[in-house]
Amino acid sequence: MLAETKDASDQLPSSDAEENTIPKPVNAKHSVVSAEKRRDLRYPSHVSVEVRIFPSDGSRIAATLVDVSLSGLQLEIDVTLPKGAQIEILLSTQLAVFGEVRHCRRVGAKYRAGILILQAFYASQSGEHVSNELIKRYLTRNGLSLAEVLRVREHLTLCSACCQRVIEAAAKKLEA
Repeated sequence: MLAETKDASDQLPSSDAEENTIPKPVNAKHSVVSAEKRRDLRYPSHVSVEVRIFPSDGSRIAATLVDVSLSGLQLEIDVTLPKGAQIEILLSTQLAVFGEVRHCRRVGAKYRAGILILQAFYASQSGEHVSNELIKRYLTRNGLSLAEVLRVREHLTLCSACCQRVIEAAAKKLEA
């Protein structure tokens, strides 16, 4: 049975406070962006997923997850997705993400769709706190799997102690 998670992004520190504590985001080609307008850091990915558009006949469309952030994700897909459409993204048998299509643009032979994450459902949910090593890797965007990024993201929306540890780790990184 899948456990529902809350969308509690407003429980996190404001993006103004994070501006000085988190590394610069990357664009879709993973180069540093100097005038980035997004408020959340994106984590590059290259994971195969399946997408279902609602209302649905049950059919699924293959796609690739390009990147994921605190509030959204980007898909590369063979078909256009209508703006405002509600979709389900199956990342594995362990994780399903529900979202809303914010935009979908043609890039070469494929489409790139920006998705606002509304809810995520996990097959099992651990109450364990995020380790210091995982926090370090989260802040540097180094070596985390998609499942780890989403687990940390979700845990930080629910755990003020771990959120504080992330802020402290980011401050130490700035001092260095």
